[in-house]
Amino acid sequence: MNAARQTFLTVALLPDQNHSLEITPEGCLFLLTWTKCFTEAFSKGKSWNGDFTLADFKVCRGHVQKHKKPKKFGDEGMKNDMEKFVEEIELVFRSRDSRLRFTYPPYFSDFTFRLRNLEIIQNVLSNQYKLLLETHMCFMPSYERGCFIIGLYRNYQGGDQNDKWETAIKTAVCASGWKTKVSNVVFFKDIVTKAEEDGRTYGKTNFEAFRFSRDVMTHGADQDYRFEASYIKYF
Repeated sequence: MNAARQTFLTVALLPDQNHSLEITPEGCLFLLTWTKCFTEAFSKGKSWNGDFTLADFKVCRGHVQKHKKPKKFGDEGMKNDMEKFVEEIELVFRSRDSRLRFTYPPYFSDFTFRLRNLEIIQNVLSNQYKLLLETHMCFMPSYERGCFIIGLYRNYQGGDQNDKWETAIKTAVCASGWKTKVSNVVFFKDIVTKAEEDGRTYGKTNFEAFRFSRDVMTHGADQDYRFEASYIKYF
């Protein structure tokens, strides 16, 4: 496990010269499939009641599979499992690298919060909450997260469900002064300048921040500036 753990995380250099802890594809697969062991059991009203270790699961080609069978322990059993599970994954996905501002990868803290606050209906994990956990953003590498958000926009913009997108974008947390910050990075400044030349100047709202990130994801490769792949991890 200790040897495999070294492949789960990587430190990325951001354009602003800060460093970010990122989960690798191997780490994403490990965390996702281990999580599914619990969500599948919870969807049937079963759990381990917090009585498990990693030895009770087996890893086959990066996929975690349950070895010890879960049983009926009620709602409390699921909650006990999540307390133990969060403790385990916090140890696996923590880094003490002195260059980092945060010791966990992006969205990891939100994921553990949701694990500790399960939506259990009639003694089983709700289908909606199961889907939420199994498709959480922390399972996605940075570039994939950007593509996922663009996909959500395309799915919900316009039509009868546009209010869902409008609500999400308005309530999203966006760093203050984001435009000034990205304009200090040569590659991003080129995109800002190109938008201004085309009469598509970026504003300062949350939606404009999304529009900028979408342009980086879809048109960044068209720029003449030669940048390192790690720059895209800014998102």
